[in-house]
Amino acid sequence: MQKIRTMRARGAATQLVALSFTLPGVIERRGFLRAMDRIFSATASSYDRIWEKMGTSVVLAPLDRALQEFSEPPARILDLACGTGLAAFRLAETFPKARIVGADISQTMLNRFQTKAGTGKGGNLFPLLSPSGNLPFADNTFDLVLTQNAPPYPEEMVRVLRPGGSFFLLFSFVFVAPVRRIVRQRLLPLALCDIKIEKAAEGMAVTARKCKERRS
Repeated sequence: MQKIRTMRARGAATQLVALSFTLPGVIERRGFLRAMDRIFSATASSYDRIWEKMGTSVVLAPLDRALQEFSEPPARILDLACGTGLAAFRLAETFPKARIVGADISQTMLNRFQTKAGTGKGGNLFPLLSPSGNLPFADNTFDLVLTQNAPPYPEEMVRVLRPGGSFFLLFSFVFVAPVRRIVRQRLLPLALCDIKIEKAAEGMAVTARKCKERRS
């Protein structure tokens, strides 16, 4: 049963990631955002159990791999499409002094996020209702910006990331060569340096940093 779940997750995730990177206009449409809100709001009550069945260590493997890139802890972190906070809580454990904002378009997801944070699992966690593609932050605000298992908005992620800050795209069940090429091609024109795409368990960790100087 676990193998079947993994195969289904891998197939669905691969298609979504490929679509998101090749046709970014699709994920910017209001209809798409409303559909994502409905889907994730409907699954909020069972969201954590779904990931537990997949294997939390497998789901978080790309994040754990990406975190090995740090030489000093970030002070300000933005977790986009945070859901109920699976990645955000791991970050709070790893960087207890950091201020971590978890943004999502589903208020239902954020309610569960806030409930978990209120139980003492993360006093430095702050939920925010916001789409990932239109963030209410100034340029160069965060030391780390990431998104896990969600349609990516890399241009907006780079905008709010400070020069020298870290950029993570994390996918728990995607690591096929065509998708890796699509991801790299989308990121190369952006103000990102040291782009790496590495395998982590069943998925991939895409890491980079925002260039401190404009590339020629």
